[in-house]
Amino acid sequence: MNWIKVVFSEQRTVFVDDQPLGDTNEVLMLGESGTYTFHLGEPRNYQPAAITRQVSATTRRNPLIIEFTP
Repeated sequence: MNWIKVVFSEQRTVFVDDQPLGDTNEVLMLGESGTYTFHLGEPRNYQPAAITRQVSATTRRNPLIIEFTP
């Protein structure tokens, strides 16, 4: 299992490869290692529009941090 934490200034739904996974600012279980694209859906009032990252060897205590800004 792999873990991520998507950081944003407000609570939003985190989309992984266009599928909802959970909420921003929470540690989320992602599953298998691989390359994934993350975004926060609509409205697109954040930067960048999407982030693509390789995810591997993460833990719940040491998740991959992905950050969006308003």
